[in-house]
Amino acid sequence: VPLKNLSAYRVESALFTFGPLPDNNVLQFFGVNAPAGTVSASVSDGVHLMLAPLSRGDHTLHFHGALDLSSIGGPTFVQDITYHLTVVPGRN
Repeated sequence: VPLKNLSAYRVESALFTFGPLPDNNVLQFFGVNAPAGTVSASVSDGVHLMLAPLSRGDHTLHFHGALDLSSIGGPTFVQDITYHLTVVPGRN
């Protein structure tokens, strides 16, 4: 069942500082100019959902997201993920 009104589930954190970054950090790996010692202000922003318990049987969970870092010299990250879940009877 497609989710309607996805924006109702969007959450943004307060401003926080990350760093200092180490050398060979993940941003450098993706080509972003972030040398060791870099400290920067940041926020976390995304859609967060919690599902009700699923009924027994097979279920498919699919989501997609993208982050464009080209404005700071980085790449565009894209995720397109599908989980195939099987819920079986459990022990209480």
